[in-house]
Amino acid sequence: MTAKPTLAAHFCLWIAPLILVALLSGCEPLQSRMVQAAHNGDLENLETLLAMTADVNAADESGHTPLMAAADRGYIDVMEFLLAKGANVNAKSNLGMTALMFAAQRGNFNTVKTLLDAGANVNAKSKSGSTALMFAVQSGAVGTSKLLLTAGADVNARDELGKTALTRVPESRREEITEILLASGASE
Repeated sequence: MTAKPTLAAHFCLWIAPLILVALLSGCEPLQSRMVQAAHNGDLENLETLLAMTADVNAADESGHTPLMAAADRGYIDVMEFLLAKGANVNAKSNLGMTALMFAAQRGNFNTVKTLLDAGANVNAKSKSGSTALMFAVQSGAVGTSKLLLTAGADVNARDELGKTALTRVPESRREEITEILLASGASE
C-alpha cells in the first residue's frame, strides 16, 4: 500500500515551482532596474540594486548604463555616486552614445561639466559620427556648447553624412551659436 501524497507534498512538487517560474519570468533584469532607478533619480534604490549586482556599469538591452540615464536626466547626485563607485564615464550604448552626449543633447551645463571633470572624452563619436558638441549645438545650448569648446571639442568634426556642428545650428539660435563656432575655428 502506498501513502497518499499530502497537501504539503503537492505544494512542493507542483505549486511552488510554478510560482517561482511566474515570479522569475515577470522580473525585470537587474541591469534594467538599475538604469531605471538612475533615470528616476532614485539613489536609495540604486544603492540597493548595486549591492546586489556589484556592477556599476551594468547595461540594459539598449546598452544604456545607469550613468547615462542619470546624465540624461541631469541627476548630478546620482552621477557623482556612480562615478565614485567606478562608473565608466566613457561607456557607449548600442548606438555609441556616451553619458556626455546624453547630457549635451539636453543642454545641461552642470551635468556636462560634472562629466568633463570626471574625464569624459569630449570628442567621442556615436555610431553615426555625432559628437557631444553636435548634440549641444543642435539643442541650441549656447553655454554648454561654449563649455565643450573650452574643453577641447573638435569644432570641425564630421559625422557619417559629412555634417559638422556648424551645419546643425537651429534657426532659433543661428546667429549666436554660429558666431561662437566660427570664433572657435569652424569651417563650412
